[in-house]
Amino acid sequence: MEEHRFLPRDDTELLASIFTWWNLLDGVMLQHEPQSRYMAGYIREVQLRRMLQVARQPNITHYCEVGMNGGHSVVAMMLANPKVNAHVFDLMRWNYSQPVKSLLSATFRSRFELHEGYSYTTLPPYVQRASVKCDLLLVDGGHTAGTARRDLQLLRQVAAPGALIVVDDIDADPGQALARLQGQKMLRIQEAYYFGKKTEHNPCQRKPKGKIFPCKDWGFAIAKYTESSITDE
Repeated sequence: MEEHRFLPRDDTELLASIFTWWNLLDGVMLQHEPQSRYMAGYIREVQLRRMLQVARQPNITHYCEVGMNGGHSVVAMMLANPKVNAHVFDLMRWNYSQPVKSLLSATFRSRFELHEGYSYTTLPPYVQRASVKCDLLLVDGGHTAGTARRDLQLLRQVAAPGALIVVDDIDADPGQALARLQGQKMLRIQEAYYFGKKTEHNPCQRKPKGKIFPCKDWGFAIAKYTESSITDE
């Protein structure tokens, strides 16, 4: 049985469904890793709403994500479009990682495919054997410039023509990687959003009790690979 009993019928039900799932995933994370500093590691609401607009387009059927963490973003994409199949790459390093995987696998079944390990070891074999192309991609794994750049370079080989790539945390090293690849004409930045700390769209990160995390500026971008970067491989 692949069909869900209930599916969101409109935007209001979709957001309610996503936020209910987010609360559930928060609970799983809290239960298994109560002191994790990545308890609030999922995408901010402003980024979610923009990604939902893309995911609901009829041509989006395959979503690729590097960096699942608690599963919040991949759940949102699969709820947004029942035709979407998700291909996820994650280190699975936290105590909540396997429980999250089990929950998503039980719920979304064949629509959810997870590759466990460092992306630099799991992406290359996937690229070699992949029979589908990614219509929408999220890069939110390792946050060094080198790791983000490598992920973007590998993913271009499985990107469908015109695919949109969402890159999180462009205020930090991933933004430098994105700018460098644009300078090399591998991709073009279509949209870039920056938000100051403690603003409406960038509130301070929630944290475990007794922990102190600094607020910081944040942003995300949407890009496209250039046609030459896809066909030259």
